[in-house]
Parts: sequence; structure tokens; C-alpha cells
Amino acid sequence: MPAALSDPSFTLCVILGIIVVLLGGVWLRKRTRGDMLRFACAAGAMLFLVLIDHFIESSREETTRKMRQIALATRAKKLDDAFTHVAESFEYEKITKPQLLEKARQAEKLEFWQGIDVGDFHRADFEKIDDSKVKIGFYVKPAGGAGISAENTRYCWATFVKDADGQYRLKTFDLFPKRPNHPGEKPTVPSQLQ
Repeated sequence: MPAALSDPSFTLCVILGIIVVLLGGVWLRKRTRGDMLRFACAAGAMLFLVLIDHFIESSREETTRKMRQIALATRAKKLDDAFTHVAESFEYEKITKPQLLEKARQAEKLEFWQGIDVGDFHRADFEKIDDSKVKIGFYVKPAGGAGISAENTRYCWATFVKDADGQYRLKTFDLFPKRPNHPGEKPTVPSQLQ
């Protein structure tokens, strides 16, 4: 399904909505069969777009949802749930999925650790590499608690790959001290995972 249909932009929805309203106004004023058909076609197109957007998840929507689920699972201390969204082929600076899981279990034992928060997902911070690989950008930080400061907030540029079951899973990520000046602009200076 083309992303323009399964994940329509706000602009496309507004333009189509304006067309529906204008054609509806013309039909109400003139009451001709042709005007009614044009209005019905536009309204049908709008309904079709809304239904597709609602029932078909785009790769951007899927990866954003999975990052939010990972964050929720870390806060609920359900690492096994979080790691269902991590690819078996995961690697970050020579850290594999089992090693990352072990680091997460160690962090979970820290008194102040309450998981992670993610947010500020922006449509412009999504890049489709090919049919099986996408990247998304967002902020990540430790969830509240003692010893946590704004300095710990990082901008994350995460790569997801489509596994054999057709689901996107986290393959790797890069952390940056801050988001670039404009959404959609690629960050350049990574920071290190501690």
C-alpha cells in the first residue's frame, strides 16, 4: 500500500476535505445530478482515505508504535516484551541483542532506574531506505527519578529491518547530543552509549 494512502499527510487530508466541502456547497446550491456525483466521488475518496489510514499501518506508524511499546515495557519492567521488538541481528557498537538485554537487566536493578521515555516523533524524521529497512528519529531519555537530568536526553536515529515474519524490528541506532535544527535534517555527531 503506498504510504501516501496508508499514512496520508495532514496537507493531503486538508486539501481533500476542502474539495469535499466546496463540492458539497456547489451541490447544495445548484442541486444538479452532476454536482451530486462530483460531491459523492470526493466524499467517497475522503472516506476511502480515512478507512485506509485507520486500518492499514504504514512502516512509519509501525516503527513509531514499536518504539513507544519498547519504552512502555522498560518502564513496566517487562524487558522480554520490549525485546520482542528488537531484531535477532541487532548490533550497536559490537553489542548484540543478548548483550543489550543483559545491560538492560543490570540497569533495571539500579535504584533510580525507571525505564526510558521516547517522544517527539516527526514525520520528517522518517526515512525509507528500501522495502525492508527504514529509519526514524526521536528523543530518548531516562524516565523520571533521582539522578536524571535534561543532559541525559539524546536524539536517537534508529534503524528498523523487516524480519521474515513481515514485522519491523530494531536493528541498530545512533545517539546524538541533540536534534538537528530542522526536522528531517540528519544529525552528524553521535554520542556514546554509557
